[in-house]
Amino acid sequence: MSRMTRDPWSLFCRPSVIAVAAAIVAATPALAQNTTSSINGRVTGSDGKPVAGATVAITHVDSGSTNTSVTDAEGRYSARGLRAGGPFTVTITKGSQVEKRDG
Repeated sequence: MSRMTRDPWSLFCRPSVIAVAAAIVAATPALAQNTTSSINGRVTGSDGKPVAGATVAITHVDSGSTNTSVTDAEGRYSARGLRAGGPFTVTITKGSQVEKRDG
């Protein structure tokens, strides 16, 4: 007895296969559009020593969204998940001292 082999793609008509392929290709760039940026830095005093416990507020100028971080014992801070592209304003506060940087 001879067996007929069946093409696995014969269940799909050609237009539906093309439509599915086009949908996958069209959806791929949409998945890659989640882009963020980050800012890392170190806060030091006028004497060059690290400033621990300073609050660092990073504000995206165009949207007004703000991300806040606190410096560690080495004066380092890191802010992730920021809006891409900037410009940003960075405001550093420790006690009554405030330092502001634009751009």
